Amino acid sequence: ADLEEARKSIRESKMAAAEKERLLDRADRLTEEIRRLPSELPEDMHCVLPLNDLHAQIYALNAPVLRAEGLSGLTVWAAKRWDPLLPTQGPELPLSPPALQLAMMRNETRAVALNLTNCTDGVLEAGVTVTGFGGPVNPEWISVREVVFTDTRDRRPIAAALPQARKADDEYETTVLSGVTRQVWLSINTKGIAAGEYRGQVVISGAGKRTEVPLSIRVYPQQMPSQFTAAVGGWDYTNGSGSYDVKPSNLQLLIDNLRAHGVNSPWASSGVMPQGATFDAAGNLTGTLDFSAWDTWVSRWPGAKNYCVFLAVGDKFSGEPMGTARFNKMVGELFRAWVKHFDEQGLNPAKLVVLLVDEPHNNDQVKVIVNWAKAVKAAAPEVVLFEDPTFRDPRESDPELFAVSDI
Repeated sequence: ADLEEARKSIRESKMAAAEKERLLDRADRLTEEIRRLPSELPEDMHCVLPLNDLHAQIYALNAPVLRAEGLSGLTVWAAKRWDPLLPTQGPELPLSPPALQLAMMRNETRAVALNLTNCTDGVLEAGVTVTGFGGPVNPEWISVREVVFTDTRDRRPIAAALPQARKADDEYETTVLSGVTRQVWLSINTKGIAAGEYRGQVVISGAGKRTEVPLSIRVYPQQMPSQFTAAVGGWDYTNGSGSYDVKPSNLQLLIDNLRAHGVNSPWASSGVMPQGATFDAAGNLTGTLDFSAWDTWVSRWPGAKNYCVFLAVGDKFSGEPMGTARFNKMVGELFRAWVKHFDEQGLNPAKLVVLLVDEPHNNDQVKVIVNWAKAVKAAAPEVVLFEDPTFRDPRESDPELFAVSDI
């Protein structure tokens, strides 16, 4: 697919016909190499783009196209850090000299970004140095990160991963492949930085060229609090061995990263629900509950503002249909025991936030929520009930949904 895009760019470029023919012949040879690729993926494969050397050669077909536009060497251009970016994307012309500006509170982290496009036929090692600011080069409160392109299952590259750029002596280094744009972020943390105006430069070196980009940072006297009043979270599901793309190998890395960015209300799946519940004929809890999954997850998030759990309940609980006196007793007994365990952990039971049914959009789902909510609140009124309804028209929802939900 990328090779077809390269052919299209070559045909539509401003280069001479003979040069186009030469590059299209090269593209044909790369097509033959694609056909010879083994069908088995290598065990050490990562979905970082380019996927292999052949893929890098396909990207390199873009370098002559960029030069035909009038670009040369290592071209530095302004980046809007949230805008989508493709590996072979070049700047809009005419090119304007980039300048970086940022306004921040104290004790805050923000970023500015630059794009570095390699218009040469070889791989470049670009140096990035932050100077000025009345102190040493590369001050500790400004770090350089390189954006890594990763593939997705629908073959749409995303520019989202932000590993720290490697540092050598007095500069950061980043590799820029032929025909490719590398975005770099300057991550700025104003913790311990006094209010005021700060001015310096970001110096980009590579391909025998040195580009100085002015960087001005205004730090306001207001201070971002270290602990947020707002509850910040996002269905991370860092309980057990993780969900989605979370695995034991990256779980703690994710938690550390989320906490560093102010996440204080993690989410868990129903796997943290107390296990081993049995009930007698009247609905009384019998036996001993197992809180080990819950305890492990809480230990990963000490001091959290809230502990949020998606229970994904249905119209029965342990075989008992909802709405019966026994059902209400069973749900109440379980949540009463859960709240008691909170007390034993030294936690405020109001920190337990429960999502019973995710994204309800019909009144059969609302009926489940209302039955569970009433049973929970009757036994453990401290528990916070969270709902995220997705009715196209909220007026179609039974108003009891809103009556029983805290959030």
